[in-house]
Amino acid sequence: MNKFSSFSNYTKVRYWTSKSIEPGEELFTSYGDHWFDSRDIILYSTPSKSEISSRIDINTLYDFGFCLSDVFVDKSNILLAGRGLFAGRSYTKGDIVTLSPAVILPKNEVFQVTSNTVFQNYLIADPSCDFPVVLLPLGVCVAINHESSLVSNVKIVLNFRSELGSDVLDKPLNEMTPVELSKLPFAPVDLIFVATRNILPNEEITLNYGVEWIHAWSRYLAQVVERNSLNSDSLSLHEDPLFRHPIMISNLFPSTWCPKFSCENSSCSTCSA
Repeated sequence: MNKFSSFSNYTKVRYWTSKSIEPGEELFTSYGDHWFDSRDIILYSTPSKSEISSRIDINTLYDFGFCLSDVFVDKSNILLAGRGLFAGRSYTKGDIVTLSPAVILPKNEVFQVTSNTVFQNYLIADPSCDFPVVLLPLGVCVAINHESSLVSNVKIVLNFRSELGSDVLDKPLNEMTPVELSKLPFAPVDLIFVATRNILPNEEITLNYGVEWIHAWSRYLAQVVERNSLNSDSLSLHEDPLFRHPIMISNLFPSTWCPKFSCENSSCSTCSA
């Protein structure tokens, strides 16, 4: 097993193979019997191996697949950042560095219940207009730290996975309202992280979190320095209040998500598109 492919979003958790896995084979793990019970799912028989072991052709993987083990998580080089995501190989400008499925959540409800939890730090919002949703990434991209536009090396592109759920949905994903999308039983979009410049092997992957996030972080550091009477090289950020703020990427969401009646920004390029 490649050491880079064993990372989990949960600290120090590793996943190991319980049997041989062929290229193109889907990965499964047991959630426990309670997972089915809590969802009122009754299994009358256990699916056969042939029913669950369908494989993607190796040529299809080469043509359309994406290698998630080309990046790895390690201690960040950025002050106070903790862990970060690093390039396992070189990338050229325009390459896809990594990608992640994202869950669409209703913004107001999420902010009400997560204002004091670290959960909010991993949410992605679009401040261009007052969109009623936020995105929650599910992959290793949650380890990507902030740097300014002059230093950062990736940007986010939103991609609808329209092939999912096509047999049960009444209309295409990109035509659904944010409320409809937030109620889907699966993650309907991918966050694609594209290189904005050439990236060297072992270089940390960084993203500009947006002006709003930068201002919020600056205010927070100023409060910490004032509270502790310490300089920024010896800050302790493990005391309340802890920093809580979503990533704010302008013009990320499609124009169909922008409710013009609630947008107060007359120069919003997303809404005027």
